[in-house]
Amino acid sequence: MSLVTIELFFGMLVFCAQVTWRKRWYLVFAAAVAFAYDWMYFPLIGAIDNDSVSALTITLKSLYYFGSFALMVIALHWCAYVTWLESLVIAVAGYAVQHLSYNVYALMMNVLDFDRFGPFAVWCG
Repeated sequence: MSLVTIELFFGMLVFCAQVTWRKRWYLVFAAAVAFAYDWMYFPLIGAIDNDSVSALTITLKSLYYFGSFALMVIALHWCAYVTWLESLVIAVAGYAVQHLSYNVYALMMNVLDFDRFGPFAVWCG
């Protein structure tokens, strides 16, 4: 399961307090997550999953993140009694929470010096 999909799902749940869920919503969500990870991640990013910056990697990663976002909007609409607009707004807010939590985590790793040589490292030399 993709970490981005999991983070986006939990970010969206923050804004789903008043949402009425359909009877078998978890089956639809499980299928959506399996589709997002297996069919979108490996063809788009799996073959070029490295830190290189090129137009191709940026385009493919952007397509993956947009596809993951669109899939979560569709899954929320199918899993709960919400309109398409409500589903879109909840997903946008969930993505904002996901980005904020990622940046807070990166800041903590840098300030506390836990991740000296990892992907969040800030080189001051």
